[in-house]
Formats: sequence, C-alpha cells, structure tokens
Amino acid sequence: MADLDPIFEDTDDDSSTVDPSTVDPSTLKAFDPDSPSVSTNTTIPDLSFKVRSSLKVRSPPASTPSRVETPKSKDPSKVGVFSQIQTLLKQQSSKLPKTSAKIDVSSAAAAFKNIRPRSVVSEKQKKRAQKTGRDVTKMIVNAHRNQILSFTSLFLSSFTELYPSLPRYNVSLSFLSLYLFTSKNIQIKSTKIFYTGFCTSIILSILIDLDWIVSQDRPIPIDGIEEVYIPGIGNQGGNNLYAENQGIKNLANVCRVALVFNMILKLLICYALLSCTKDGLKLLKVSLFKPLKYFTPSINMPSISKIKNNICKRLIANAWIQFICSAGMFTITIIAMLAMTSHPHFLNDSAGVPLTILMFFKGFSNFVVFLGILRNVDIGDFLNEFGCLIPCKNWYKNRKKRLRTKRGFSAPKIIIDEDYISSIRGVKLFDFLVGLWCWIGLIHALKFGGGRATKGVRILTGLSVTFMCLSDIFVVMNLGVIGWYVRVVEERRRRRRRMEGEEGGSTSEEEGDSESDSSDSESENEEDNIEAQTQEEGNWEGDEYGYYDEYGTYHYYEYDEGEYAEGYDYGEEQQDEQYYSAAATYRGQVNDGQPNSVVGFFDRAVACTPEEFSGEWDSLEVGGEFTTETTESPLMIDIMTHLSKNNFFVIASGIVDDGIMKFYVLAQAQGIRCYISLGFDTGGSVLNLVLKCKSEGMIGRVVKELRLKDVFGGFSASNT
Repeated sequence: MADLDPIFEDTDDDSSTVDPSTVDPSTLKAFDPDSPSVSTNTTIPDLSFKVRSSLKVRSPPASTPSRVETPKSKDPSKVGVFSQIQTLLKQQSSKLPKTSAKIDVSSAAAAFKNIRPRSVVSEKQKKRAQKTGRDVTKMIVNAHRNQILSFTSLFLSSFTELYPSLPRYNVSLSFLSLYLFTSKNIQIKSTKIFYTGFCTSIILSILIDLDWIVSQDRPIPIDGIEEVYIPGIGNQGGNNLYAENQGIKNLANVCRVALVFNMILKLLICYALLSCTKDGLKLLKVSLFKPLKYFTPSINMPSISKIKNNICKRLIANAWIQFICSAGMFTITIIAMLAMTSHPHFLNDSAGVPLTILMFFKGFSNFVVFLGILRNVDIGDFLNEFGCLIPCKNWYKNRKKRLRTKRGFSAPKIIIDEDYISSIRGVKLFDFLVGLWCWIGLIHALKFGGGRATKGVRILTGLSVTFMCLSDIFVVMNLGVIGWYVRVVEERRRRRRRMEGEEGGSTSEEEGDSESDSSDSESENEEDNIEAQTQEEGNWEGDEYGYYDEYGTYHYYEYDEGEYAEGYDYGEEQQDEQYYSAAATYRGQVNDGQPNSVVGFFDRAVACTPEEFSGEWDSLEVGGEFTTETTESPLMIDIMTHLSKNNFFVIASGIVDDGIMKFYVLAQAQGIRCYISLGFDTGGSVLNLVLKCKSEGMIGRVVKELRLKDVFGGFSASNT
C-alpha cells in the first residue's frame, strides 16, 4: 500500500502521480460524497480508475446487494492522509462496473470448508478405532493355538533381525503362516502341492538357521575401529588389543537362543498347518507318521492281532537306522582323513585313540548290528518296507504273488527265534561299548584337545553326534520294546501250555497209563527245546488269529478290513470281502457247489484258497489210510504244534465237520506237500487217518517223520 503506482493508473494519458503531501485535507473532504458539507453543485474532478487484469477484486454474490461500510467520521486533523486515500479508493471500487475481474466464490468456500484442525477427530473415526481395538483384543484373548504359534514366531523372527548378519526370511514365513491360520478360506484355497512347498520351505529355512548357528565364529567388529587380523596374535585395532564388542557378542548369543526356539515353533507350525485340512492330514499320516512310528519306541502294547506285524516292522526299521548310521560314520571318517588333515580335533589322541579311528570303529560296529538284524530278514521286504520307489514296490508285490502261487504259501518276513534275539542282544552290547568310547573321545576332542573348532569341524562333529544318538539311544530303546513284545508272546504260550499240560496230567493219572505219562514228559521237554523253531515256522501260538476255549473250540478274533489289508498282502484277486472274514465258512461254494466238497475254516496267515485246497485233495489218490484206537482226543492246537515241531509247515488247516480235521502241510527239509485228514468218532476212541501226497513213494517217510504216537497215546508202531 505504500507504493500505489504499479497498481493503480490514471485514465488520462498523463502519467503524473499525486503527491499525498501536497493535497489539502479540506479539498479531499470536499470530494467525499457522504460528507454533509459537500454541496450538489460541486464539480468533482475525474478520478475514475481502472484495474489491471492481474488484480483480483472479491465482489459479493449477485443476489446480495453490495454494501460499503462507511467509517465513522473522525476529526480530519487526527486521520492520516494515507488512510483517507484508502477509504476513498474503497468507495470508488464499489461503484465499478460488473465487467471487472471476478473470482470463483464456491470453490474458495469449499476449500475453506475442508480445512480442519488436526486435533479434531470425527465421531466415525472414533468408532472405527474403537471397533479395531475390540477386534484386536478379542483375537488376542480368543486366539487359536495355531495363531499364537505364528504370532510368537513372528515376534522371535523380528527380534533376531536386530543382529545384522541374520537371514531375513523368517519374518515372511511367520506372516504367511499367520495369514493362513487367520484366513477363513483356508479349507478351499489350500492344496497338497501348496502344503508340500510350504513345508519344504520351512525345512530349508531350518537348515539355513542351523548353518548360521554353526558358522557364526566372531561377532561383528565395533563401528569406528579398524581391526587387523594378524596370524598368531589376533585382532589389533585402535589402542585396545583384541578389541571385542561385548554388546554385539551378547546379542549374537541371545539371537542364537531365539533362533533355536523359532526353529521349534516352525516345526510345530508345519505340523499344525498340515493338520488343518483333509489333504494335509492325509499327507502327514501316510508320508510321515505311518513309517515314523516304527522308528520310535512304542508307548503302549499293541493288540495280539498286530503284535507279529509290529515286531517285524520295528526290526526292519532298526536295521535301516543302523545302516544309515554306519554309512554316515564311514563318510565322516573319510572326509576327516582327506579334508581335515590340518585340524587337531581329529588327529589328537582322544581317549587314547585319534577321533577318526574311533568314528571308524563306531561305523563298523553299527554295520555289525545291521548284519545281525538282517540275518533272518527277507531282503525284498527290507528294501520294500521303507522308502522304496513306487515302481519297485509294485514289482516286489507282483514277485511275491508269483512266489506264493508257485509255493502255495507266503514266506514270513522275519524268522524270529531265541538264537536270533540273543545274537542281536550280543552285537548291540558290543556296539554300545564302542559308542561309549567314541562319546568320551568326542567330548575330549572338542573341549580339551583342539582349541576353538572351525565351521567344518563343528558340522562333522554335529553329524556324528546325530548318528550316535540314533544308534545308541533310539535303537536301544526300540530293541528293548521288541524284546518286551517277544517275552509277552512267549509267556502267554507257556502259560497256556502249562494249563493244558496240567489237564492232560490229571487225565493220565486217572487212567493209570504210564506210557502216556512218559510221552507227555518227553513232549514237554521237546517243546522247551524247539520254541524257537516254532516261531521260525510262522506258528505264532495260534492266538495271533484266535484262541481256544476250555472245550477245544477255536475262536477267531474280529479283524478290521483296513488292518487286514495293511498287515497282509494277498493280491488283488483275494481282496474280496469273504477273505477278510477271519472265520469264513465255505460250505457248498467250491467245486461247482457240490455238497460233499472239502470246505472249512482256513487260516488268514496263509495264501491258500479253498478252491486250491479242495481241488488238489480231490485230484490226488489216497496214499495211506489207517484206523486205530486211541486213548486221547487231542486238541487241534496240539496237532498243529506237533506238526510244526517235526518240521512240517502247516499251510492250511480247518475243521471240516464234527470230529473231522484236515491239514495241508509242507515238509521243510524235503519240500514234500502232504494232505492229512484226521477223523474221530463220537466217543473219541477211534482215529481214522488219511494221507495224500503229491510225491509218490513218500508216504512211508512222511508217516515216519510225523511220529504220530507222540500225539496219540494208543497209536501202535505196527499201524505205521
């Protein structure tokens, strides 16, 4: 306002300016139209002004009449000249025509309306913040176990990132798991491929975390101190020799502990994620828990129907553990001898012997235990049980099917006897002593014999400790469980035989037959000597499939179809529902429905169909038939025990009719197949024995090997 020339110009061509100091106040007062002293006849000079286009004058809206505020009259002597000129200009501007410059009043009003103070918060925003707070509090209070695991993992991952050299992927994995557990559509969006990839990522992250824990030797140097590493002296920097940042070192140790806990949480998250959906749970059970349960000690006793299958699979699992541990220890020894020749940890005498030699001995002892377990194990079942490819499994199943058709029975996976268990116990004791020696040498090498270990040394020693734990801890516990199973089986068999022996002894005393007493005592002694052979031939005391009551009636256990299909593989043609029945009776269903065909109860443990049994029985001629009187009517379990004791493997057996039993046996040594029919009259004193054999001329030898007089007290030698 001090300089009016650039803004306002006179309408005349003359560009002269008015000096306010030369203007008389009375003259200015005369120009004021509101002044009462101004007359109507006074001539007003031309003081019209024009406004440049750059000047924007705010005019009131058209609907509102313009008002010009008239200042209060003051004494001219007290009012400055400049103020009077300003008042006059305001009055003249109100009289300007409408063609002058205008401004957008509505946009200006909207702009002023949106300007609010920062401290002012609307009610809607307050309600939204309160709702968010309530939701967060509710989620924290009512959080699911999986969400708590993910949130804890996220917190630990964020804390470990304080250390500069730590990996940065743990936070992303924690965020992803938290999103999956909080998402409502996890059941729809999740697939088996996604679960496999996510679990693989977690496993890889755990391996990288382990590598960081092992490889982090020194803390990060202090900022501003230039350290120089001098061999034989150490780090020199600044004025402090061997300068170390104790704060960073302590932070590194805390991050290591947090990283270990985070690894455990990631494993739990992986398990929880797989358990959320049907596909993940199926993958978890089939691919992990089903084979893994046989590698770990059992916490409960399996049922009688599953005990044999459980023992066989656990022995095969122990053999696999010993084989892997042996191969791992040999590999570590070779690497230490070739690539770690300058490290004193493997070369110094640890417990009197260098550590590499102790590791080699440990690998050798593991291999000896592996051979001891594999001695009575079928190689095909060992290779096919755990970890084989699907084509290999299919090939082995087809091969077993062909062998079963050729032989007429399925060979057992493992032949378990007392000598077998004793040999395993002996070689495992030797392996345990070698492992104890190796533990002492390993501790001495790491703590006293080599100084600070490098990354490579720590990796090799960590792997060796893992293999030794598997071999010396898990395998010992597993073998203890197996021994407990076998002992329970043998104890039950002895108890039942003792009860049957007491009943037989009382009957003999009443009849006063001394010959029967002597034969019973000889039979008991022979049973004690050949218990292992009974197990070897697959006769697991009968009550693996059923039990005998006090009247000699055989009762079968009820089996589940899934358990049957899992425990025994009979091929696709025998997976009908009738073969799942443990006590299936085939009456009038074989040989084209002839009522007189041989039918009965057939053991599930053998691969012999009723058609094969009846067809071969009808096709063979009678090789020998004997009828004699006997003083006893033995139970079926006694006859089966007697046959197996004399090297006759019972392929199939059954009760055809009242008082008639049939057996389909195989001579172990000669490989002779023989069919035996035993018939008793109602009183049980007359025995009818019918023998049929595929090999002609072998009936006499079969009868001799059977030693029937040991079973039937009144069976004389002249009849055989």
